[in-house]
Amino acid sequence: MSEQFEKNGSDSKPQTSQYLEALLGISSDGIVITDPKGTVVEASDSFCTLLGLDRSDVLTSNLASQLAESGGDAADRWAELRRRVSTAVSSDCELDMSTPFGDRRLSVTASSLHFPSGMGMVSVWRDETEREREKMDLRLTRHAVDRATECILLMRSDAKLFYVNKAA
Repeated sequence: MSEQFEKNGSDSKPQTSQYLEALLGISSDGIVITDPKGTVVEASDSFCTLLGLDRSDVLTSNLASQLAESGGDAADRWAELRRRVSTAVSSDCELDMSTPFGDRRLSVTASSLHFPSGMGMVSVWRDETEREREKMDLRLTRHAVDRATECILLMRSDAKLFYVNKAA
């Protein structure tokens, strides 16, 4: 494959740019690229939607400043993530922030990205709010089922028992 890029010479950059645009356009996760100063140089529409911001407001903004405005622990967690990525290849964290859609729990995985002027980052953002709510609902349901005085047995579709509460 590297031979193909060598043969294509300058054609590889437009092709790479097209691949990047396609990736940013189809990803359901938010993707953002920041330069060594923390300025957003590229962001997917999903990332902008996740934060409830217009793309024009995101591009060329300082991501740490944007996160500080959102409240929660987002700015502090982002700063810590940047520190960890500067000493490792990649790292991840979860952060809480307020968006126009309400409070959100976000999972962020970041990797270092080398620019001529230093280390930037590429990060992938996923909204974990619903998953966290579902986990809490499941814990509450399991707690209620465990404390029930009636015998509760749960079976899979192949008739194998997979759960028995304490009363059983």
